Amino acid sequence: MKCVVCKIDDPPYLCPKCEYPYCSLDCYQKHGSCTENFFQENVVEELKSTVATDDEKKNMMEILERVNTNFIEGKEDIDLINNLENVDLDDPNLIDSLTPEQLADFHKQIETGTISRLIEEWEPWWRSENESSGIKEITDDENEEENTSVIPLIIPDIPPLSEVSSKPPSELLLNNLVEILYGYCYTMRLYNGDWGDNIVGFLGDFLNISTVLVSTKVYSVLKEAAQGAMENSVHHGTYMSRKYTISVLEDVSLVIQTTKHVIAALCDAYHILKCYREISGSSIKNSECKKIFRAEKKLLFLISWANEVPKAIYETMNISILSILEEMDNNSTKGTTTKD
Repeated sequence: MKCVVCKIDDPPYLCPKCEYPYCSLDCYQKHGSCTENFFQENVVEELKSTVATDDEKKNMMEILERVNTNFIEGKEDIDLINNLENVDLDDPNLIDSLTPEQLADFHKQIETGTISRLIEEWEPWWRSENESSGIKEITDDENEEENTSVIPLIIPDIPPLSEVSSKPPSELLLNNLVEILYGYCYTMRLYNGDWGDNIVGFLGDFLNISTVLVSTKVYSVLKEAAQGAMENSVHHGTYMSRKYTISVLEDVSLVIQTTKHVIAALCDAYHILKCYREISGSSIKNSECKKIFRAEKKLLFLISWANEVPKAIYETMNISILSILEEMDNNSTKGTTTKD
């Protein structure tokens, strides 16, 4: 008896399918289609004998769904990038230079919100792992974009509160601070940490939420301030989602845990207001200029005040904020249970 492939004498093996003799794995794989058919039949038989449980079927469907979703989303991203290839994104007449196909695809990505996946998500400085490193100046060797999570510069030589005001501050300022910090965190997230390209829009949204900076409103309790800030975002068209709202309130909780972070947030808001007023110059309306200037003065006062607030007070405020977050989470869970 010879090997059916190489014809060597006395081959030691027989094909389990056709029973032809062969001498090695190489000859077995070359002798015909038996190899593929044999393993295919065995796999099919094995699959037939395996019965998936309902949980296993559910898990498999979820996996397939995620794979399919990721594939579609990834394909849409690639299609958009390919369609915008060779397009000068700095061209002031960019829209006019797009082909009908590119323009249609661009509008589709905007409408569905998938275009946002092409934008790198900003990491807030108060959530950064390096936040404990303190204030850091950007050197010539560093790219400004790589330092968007650096804690904002704090105004040097903060004057004591006694030099800023002869009257003792109201205890209710703590409540107003919550609305201001909520508005700051909310708007910074909304603009992905970059207010420079649209400072007018940024300030409009910030002051529409942090209304205490441009009015005489005073919140009597902290919970009322948090709810007021949330309602302001809804009334002025900047509301994103419940998840976003909860995330911003968590941001406030993080900021308020250290005096340095509270002051840094207030200083950053002050810097943005001042920058807007200086850039606008004479083009800004007198009434608008006065409103911005008053907000600046309030922030300067709050910076001196916040610098002298005892740490224990901030800790107490944070407990109240965490309590509100817990209540929101419980309400959300109840709503889900009722719906189910």
